[in-house]
Amino acid sequence: MRAHPALSGIGLCLDAIGKMPSNAMRDTYRDEMGMREVYEQCLAFAIRNKKNVVQFWSNAEETEVAFLQNGAMIGQTWDGPAMRLRSESKGRYTYLAPKEGALTLMDGMSIPIGVENIEQAYAWMNWYYRPENAAIHVPLSGYNAVTRGAAELAGAEYAANFEAACPDYAIEKLWWYPPEPPWFIAVRNEFRDRFLSARAGSRAGGVERVQGAEVELCGVGLAYGAFWAVRDIDLTIEAGESFSLLGPSGCGKTKIRRLVSGFVEPSEGEIRIAGRDVRGRGPPPGRPRSPSRTWPSSR
Repeated sequence: MRAHPALSGIGLCLDAIGKMPSNAMRDTYRDEMGMREVYEQCLAFAIRNKKNVVQFWSNAEETEVAFLQNGAMIGQTWDGPAMRLRSESKGRYTYLAPKEGALTLMDGMSIPIGVENIEQAYAWMNWYYRPENAAIHVPLSGYNAVTRGAAELAGAEYAANFEAACPDYAIEKLWWYPPEPPWFIAVRNEFRDRFLSARAGSRAGGVERVQGAEVELCGVGLAYGAFWAVRDIDLTIEAGESFSLLGPSGCGKTKIRRLVSGFVEPSEGEIRIAGRDVRGRGPPPGRPRSPSRTWPSSR
């Protein structure tokens, strides 16, 4: 699961069965005090049941690894990776929209300020949003197109996946993310971090935190052939320090996390934990083959 939408999903479930009225979680967007009251109950439920969580994910690759390698049997996912898995596994895995309502958003495109190739950017967008071109992306990604007519051109396999994922109730019950007040993300991330750092079965009000060893990266780089994914990374995290690694998509956050966790070896530099060089040791025994996110960052 992904930590912050998991809390939303828990809230929707508790609301649906009458244990925590929240107007289907829409009340959490009205004021901060009301949000905190609802999220404290969601967090308490999440921590009590955290022992059942195989893996937290932050991208499509980690979602697929949870099922294919780490033994996940059921999970909260984006529809795209799950629909792709359904095709690749010949139906062994499938996505099903929850009866409380699938969390829904619409992705779009934007052009950064100051770019020089605006006409080319608009030309590409206009090309992509034509039904015959959007239909190329749909079966490759598993996601649904916003372009009218693309679904009809996406092929029989996509149609079968969509039919399996979205029963009659699904479209009517889509849960569209409301506009977020200025204070919302900071509070949501606070509860997300409390969930991630809590020991399974502990109380939400007294979350036990794992004290980390000192971590040092000295001139660390990771190369794939001639391409450097990250390079010249110098970083020190003190024992017990709460640390966040932030940056735009593709900047190397996950690569650094996997380097520190021992899942990939650096091409240059040293990685020390508690003063010991950990290069070549690999991840600790018993850790899943794909780690959960160590330092989640906001999108």
